Amino acid sequence: MRSRHRPVGRDDRTGLAGQGTCPTQTLLSIPTCSKDSMMRLYTSAANRLSRLNDPLMVVVRTTIGWLMIMHSLFKINVLGLDNFENFLLRPTGLPFTSVLRWLVPSMELACGGLLVLGLLTRVAAALLSLEMLGTAVLVKLDALHLGVLGPKGSGGAEVDFLMLAALLAVLVLGPGTLSLDALLGLDHQEEAVQSKASQPLQVGTSGEGLTREPLPAD
Repeated sequence: MRSRHRPVGRDDRTGLAGQGTCPTQTLLSIPTCSKDSMMRLYTSAANRLSRLNDPLMVVVRTTIGWLMIMHSLFKINVLGLDNFENFLLRPTGLPFTSVLRWLVPSMELACGGLLVLGLLTRVAAALLSLEMLGTAVLVKLDALHLGVLGPKGSGGAEVDFLMLAALLAVLVLGPGTLSLDALLGLDHQEEAVQSKASQPLQVGTSGEGLTREPLPAD
């Protein structure tokens, strides 16, 4: 008896592919529609996460500011300014250590408070970045010879470099819209964010990647 089932031809495979079937060319290749799906999934996740930029900047700013305030109070109330000058400042060979003993904790306290409030954020981040660079290189690496990780894997300059990276991120990215800088008009970021958001990301139909297409003019 002749079978009623006819072999699937090229046209049939094309029709199945159009209905959602994604034939692979080789065993190691990824179907085109799978690439499109992954790109769309990644783009959707990226767009959703980008909405958290401003709340995240609040977390970053307040965390750094709070830590700077804690360091300032520790130098003043626990370590003592005399010990701070004798054991941390003078070994670096810096001049005017009698001034720096007051200037450093005062700057940490003031700039930390500015970061928490989001006021003059870039100025505070720039000043604290210079301090973290000096602390890491001049104090911990050069004067105290603690290294990056410290003699026993802790207490070295790694925390200072980490704080430096976070402060540089705040310096470049700014305070975000949830800050006094934005409220008072001292840091104009809203227009740039809206201009960037007005050009939505789109995914090519063949998985070529992300393309940004301008919106049609009114």
